[in-house]
Amino acid sequence: IDTPAAGFWLDTSIGKANSRKQFILIQPEKDGRLSATVSNTYQDYDYLEWMKDFKDKGSEEAYIRSIIVNTRDAKVQDCKLTIEKDKLRALEVRKVDLTDTEYVQDLGDETLINPFLFSDIVNPFKDEVRRYPIDFVYPRNRSITVSIKIPENYSLRKVPEPFLISPENGGARFSYRASLNNNILTIVCHLKIEKQIFAPEEYIPLRRLFIEATRKMSEPIQIDKRT
Repeated sequence: IDTPAAGFWLDTSIGKANSRKQFILIQPEKDGRLSATVSNTYQDYDYLEWMKDFKDKGSEEAYIRSIIVNTRDAKVQDCKLTIEKDKLRALEVRKVDLTDTEYVQDLGDETLINPFLFSDIVNPFKDEVRRYPIDFVYPRNRSITVSIKIPENYSLRKVPEPFLISPENGGARFSYRASLNNNILTIVCHLKIEKQIFAPEEYIPLRRLFIEATRKMSEPIQIDKRT
């Protein structure tokens, strides 16, 4: 692998995957606005894809500037990077103002929160049928942990229901669970694609997994203002 400073060898042995871990902390500021700290850890093959984008920007300063300037769906106030080339890992931490964004809707007596900022879990399968195999190139792992600190003058309407889906023949899995403790709502999501190639007859259940996963993640978190 070539980098601006030097090159290094990539171990392509079994066990490597396209892996990303995301930690999202949403909390109220002193003025009542909601802000978020989003930590993305890119690992293994996901790190290599991220590094391509990083190198295209030319420098760390240019990359951070592009994140702050080009993020359209939220107001990124700051971005910090930690790169560990020997471990094929990069940590990116963004500080985000959620005011007047699609992630927070203030409806007066209630507020709707979409906590999954900058998630790449989307449904890539738009066609209802497919006649050729699906090749993910390598296994994929996505782990998202969300912590929402409920403001003092608000209450959570309900804890989201848990959800789990996996095709009958296996090879992929999505899970979602939530808990409330000390007025902090914690949501943990996992998406795991264990196989590289899926046969055409596996397409429909695999497509359904992504449809249901994105549907579950799109459910807003509702908090109500106390009267």
